[in-house]
Amino acid sequence: MMKDMTQEMTKMTEQMAQGALTPDQQKQMAQRMQFMSTMMHRLSGLEARPAIKHGELDKQLDQMRKQMDEIMGNPKAGAK
Repeated sequence: MMKDMTQEMTKMTEQMAQGALTPDQQKQMAQRMQFMSTMMHRLSGLEARPAIKHGELDKQLDQMRKQMDEIMGNPKAGAK
């Protein structure tokens, strides 16, 4: 999941480097950046909780991946 997030952040950086964004693109970029920030915060929280059971961690990571796929419009949504 970290690899996917890194790739998405790279795409966002490249899009911003191309020049001025339209108001619609700015709004979409802000939503994507907010989502990425939230996901990174949640992942760091999971990492900080070593007492979590492995099965529960997998369940939470799967749920986060589905949310990321939905928000990013990933065509392989729900796939690992």
